[in-house]
Amino acid sequence: MFPVAIFLMRRFSIGLKITDTNLKITRTLAIENIPEKLCNIGDIKKHFDEAYPEFRIFDVQVVYDVTRLTQLALDLENVVDSKKFCEKYKARKNVELEMIPVGGARCCKCFCLPCVNKVSCIEYFTEEEIKLRQMMDKERIEAQRVSLGMAFVTFENINHARQILRDHKNSILNFKRSAPESKLAMNPQKWTVWYAPLPNDIIWENLSHKRHFTLMKKIIANLFIFLVGFFLTTPQFVVHQLDPIINALKNLTYNPNPSPQNATDPMHFKELPAWLTDFLPTLMIWTFTALLPVVVAYADLLVGHWTRSGQNHAIMKKTFWYLLFMVIILPTFGFTSSKAYIDFLLKNNNLNWECIFLPDSGAFFVNYVITCAILGSGLELIRFPELFWYFIQICLSRSKADTPAIRKAITYEFRF
Repeated sequence: MFPVAIFLMRRFSIGLKITDTNLKITRTLAIENIPEKLCNIGDIKKHFDEAYPEFRIFDVQVVYDVTRLTQLALDLENVVDSKKFCEKYKARKNVELEMIPVGGARCCKCFCLPCVNKVSCIEYFTEEEIKLRQMMDKERIEAQRVSLGMAFVTFENINHARQILRDHKNSILNFKRSAPESKLAMNPQKWTVWYAPLPNDIIWENLSHKRHFTLMKKIIANLFIFLVGFFLTTPQFVVHQLDPIINALKNLTYNPNPSPQNATDPMHFKELPAWLTDFLPTLMIWTFTALLPVVVAYADLLVGHWTRSGQNHAIMKKTFWYLLFMVIILPTFGFTSSKAYIDFLLKNNNLNWECIFLPDSGAFFVNYVITCAILGSGLELIRFPELFWYFIQICLSRSKADTPAIRKAITYEFRF
């Protein structure tokens, strides 16, 4: 059914007249591996004036490390929003909010009050705003001292940008002459040139991550997810781990003094509830399939993609293929753990076709589909993940003044 579903979705998507603006050729080029000492607006313009005298440059923007500056800007935005919330609250109810400036004090005042005194929220956030603005000014000056060896160059003509991209294209099949040089030691043969995406698509704080480190992090993250997701925590493997739990529950229900009608039974156990033995494995597999996209997404966030579109595309592809293999393909062929897969590779290369589409397995997956349709759809309608994360943020907040920051923290850019 999956090939048929993919075919139908493909046929449907062909008829959609959607144009991706990111795929259009732009006048702006992103240039990497520029020598740091020469990575400034004046030297870059001088290089292109000498190498391409007929090409006119419209704008040049040098890239700096703004990781800490971005975090300070986010903190300042939250502080300003909290201050406005306190002012509106005071104007509406004629009551000034007070807070204990300790994380989690909103729900645990009894533990924080003996050590820290209450302060006025407006005064506290006013002081924090002044401190953050001073820190941003210092960090802005510090960040502009050393560049990242990268710049965005905008030309007045699209054809000029295309020509420069071709001249600096690194490819085995590219037998054209090398890129023109200037009197400056720019080393254009080492440049990496590509069309720049839209400014709001760039994750600016991740531009400080070098390409080779990003590649290493991708390999480590994908290998970790592959090992854990494919062999150690497949849904069937998780279900098999429930046997010790069920046995322990049976031991708890052991009856040392059986009734006369059960005296002939060698194992005097009470019957476990049917909802526990039937519903618990299905709930476990549903929970794991719901948590897998979260694990994939957070592992991909640690990689440090340079663009949001690339990050979202990577999360979407990994989530789809991992769920397809883990929930459908691997359990169907009996590869429920690493031991089963190694036995197939080393001992026996023949598939065990008897384990495919077993009546018990079929009934289990039918129960799984029904549970996902009822429980999963219900939780999606009530937005349970957002509610749970909202509850955690409230427990960690300091007062009602943190409400604007909490509302921003529970929003997702891309719902995988």
